[in-house]
Amino acid sequence: MPVPPSNIEVITRAIDLPALARDALEENPINANTILPILNKCVKLDRAGCSPPGHFWVVIYSFTPRKRVLFILACTEGYMGLYPIFIFTPTSSLSLGKNIDAVKPSLHLLAETLARHVPVERVYSIFALRIITLVFADCWTRITGTKALQEPYYDAKISFLRRNEGHDRAATVYMDEKLEIKPADIHDVPAVSRLAYLFAKESPPFTLTPDAATYEAQTLIDHKQVWVLKVNGEVVCIVAFTRNSAKVATISKVYTHPDFRGMKYAERLVRHVCNWLLREKGREAVTLFVGVDNLAAKVYHRVGFEGLDNSPAVEGVDLWLELGFDRSKIVLGHW
Repeated sequence: MPVPPSNIEVITRAIDLPALARDALEENPINANTILPILNKCVKLDRAGCSPPGHFWVVIYSFTPRKRVLFILACTEGYMGLYPIFIFTPTSSLSLGKNIDAVKPSLHLLAETLARHVPVERVYSIFALRIITLVFADCWTRITGTKALQEPYYDAKISFLRRNEGHDRAATVYMDEKLEIKPADIHDVPAVSRLAYLFAKESPPFTLTPDAATYEAQTLIDHKQVWVLKVNGEVVCIVAFTRNSAKVATISKVYTHPDFRGMKYAERLVRHVCNWLLREKGREAVTLFVGVDNLAAKVYHRVGFEGLDNSPAVEGVDLWLELGFDRSKIVLGHW
């Protein structure tokens, strides 16, 4: 059954996002971590009279049993380039799985609306709960003829660490090494740049040139969004947190130089940064995505992130998927 046109709104200025949609994001800040922090930045720019061009949001509502937000799609960009198309829902993955046929028309309408507002080449990938990504990608292919790639860019699980849940446990310290953990500063740009470059090199197709890696390092440091761990004066590990809202911080990059792996440096740095974000900065939770086959999940589990071991399923620890589209028809972004 087609979705009535009144069930959808397209918003071109963040400040004009309806209160019902903003409330849905703010009430679910962990799952909204790909949309809410960027939205907040855009609101500030709108209020300053310099709204960023090219950003827009699409909201789909359900009226059963009352008006509520079903999906929010975001078409946005950051300082490193265009973001994937992000889709948020306040509905649990379990409920979606049971009622996916009922929401397929809404996802089709979402894809149709996106196709009317952007050229095909803008949609290089989609990132959302796995079930949403799969259905939306199929709709996008049917509408535009642009096929999704067979291999996903990112097959991940979302996890979170809440305040006072395990992050204070001490990590191993090697007494013969001089360790220093601190926010990165301007003197650390070359080292952070080098590790950012290596991180991207291991994350094709989202690689960086040396110049782009330097720009990213400078921006992270300027925004105070990256910490470093030094061994005998050398930066060997970084942790960046770039999507942050009032209640939740998102760790977006963890990387240890290959020559220094297996020493629990990442665990120590992640634990320290989480403690700082939760206690000093007052966040209620820290969240992150980790690849389903990424051994780093064990590190995050030891720090206290939920749902990353073989224990019973944790509500909210869900599977997310980034699917890319035919690269001959798109312009690749970066996030």
